[in-house]
Amino acid sequence: MGNEMAHYACDCWDAECLTTYGWVEIVGCADRSCYDLNAHAKAASTKFVAQQRLAEPVSREVTEVTLNKAVLGKAFKKEAGKVSAAIAELSDDQKEEMKSQLESGSYQLTVGDNSYEITPAMISGVRTVTKTEHVREFVPSVIEPSFGIGRILYCILECNFKVRESDEKRTWLDLPPLIAPTKCS
Repeated sequence: MGNEMAHYACDCWDAECLTTYGWVEIVGCADRSCYDLNAHAKAASTKFVAQQRLAEPVSREVTEVTLNKAVLGKAFKKEAGKVSAAIAELSDDQKEEMKSQLESGSYQLTVGDNSYEITPAMISGVRTVTKTEHVREFVPSVIEPSFGIGRILYCILECNFKVRESDEKRTWLDLPPLIAPTKCS
């Protein structure tokens, strides 16, 4: 169910065991994706990425925006850093759209709940360049298993606790040899 999933998880799975109390969750696995690393990277203003060397270099075209920081700083003051970061994070398509809108006027940049008007004077240039990459960077994903050891032990004991049908006072624990610490009778 969607309402049972943690805010940081993009998917969750449970392992359950049928007991006398009904189905009991004994293991939960959450696909945290890259939630934690992205949150830490944002708070620390640094990149938390893994790198993989590529067997063959890969060339790709990217759109770069050169900012006129003096004009941008005067216009947005304390907000200039946030606006600069937001422009840098735009996709190549969004940068091309910004370029075309700046040729005929201004561009409205939305950052969170705020909207900023970017004028042609704030941008020195928007150009497409070819970059050759020798290393691929990515943010690793995390699968978090969570085991309730008390519940697991309870299920093992309950599932292996036997009662003789003809005499309810005669009970025994019938652990499989794989998990029985000592053989006894």
